[in-house]
Amino acid sequence: MAEDTIQSVARAFSILEQLAAQGEMGVRELHGATGLSVTTVHRILGTLTELGYVRQNENTSRYGLTYKMLALGQRVPQHSTVIQLAHPLLQQLSEQACETIHFAERSDTNIRYIDKVIPSSGVVVMGSCLGMELPMYSTAVGKSMMADMSRQEVEDIWSRSQIITYTPNTVSSLPELERQLAGVSYDWEEREPGISCVAVDILDVTGRPAYAVSISSSDARMRQNQDRYADLLREVKVRLTELIGYSL
Repeated sequence: MAEDTIQSVARAFSILEQLAAQGEMGVRELHGATGLSVTTVHRILGTLTELGYVRQNENTSRYGLTYKMLALGQRVPQHSTVIQLAHPLLQQLSEQACETIHFAERSDTNIRYIDKVIPSSGVVVMGSCLGMELPMYSTAVGKSMMADMSRQEVEDIWSRSQIITYTPNTVSSLPELERQLAGVSYDWEEREPGISCVAVDILDVTGRPAYAVSISSSDARMRQNQDRYADLLREVKVRLTELIGYSL
């Protein structure tokens, strides 16, 4: 009985993850994407719809997530000690730079955005959102974490990553990636055209690069302000790492 229950939960989350990644999907699309039978997909969607986490589009009969799922996810930062420690510093950094600030954590070979602060003016539209995961090699936050890892660990992450060319500037080889690994790391339009980022990693209590903070901006503003932004981030790294409990 316990095994059946665990399997049901895993199946439900496989559907939720597909809907989160792809948007609205039909039953047969979910069947193909998850490998679950059509009957199982129907049953799980029915339960998720009753609970209010999924809704069916009356016009297309396709299914999508509701804002109840978003509201659930937004409660996570309220209960995370690390995010509570970091958020005031992120807000201050956003005010100083007048730019969007991201706070990310490592998720195996990816990074996951766990907090984001948007300035009150001069906002550059970008596709990031809380909970979004991206390959470490393609982001400034990921590179900053890898800069504090051993060569062997960097090679392992690269070998297990799906290498995707998001833009013409995306890193496409391990030697190219290794040349870019430094204490302050950059993403020059590697994920989104017109958007560049600079980041530093944040160490956990054991001294491991578990988190990172970035400033994201238009490519033009980043090139004009990259030294100032880098200095601001170095200050945040020292302050936040010490708040977490590790002395640099």
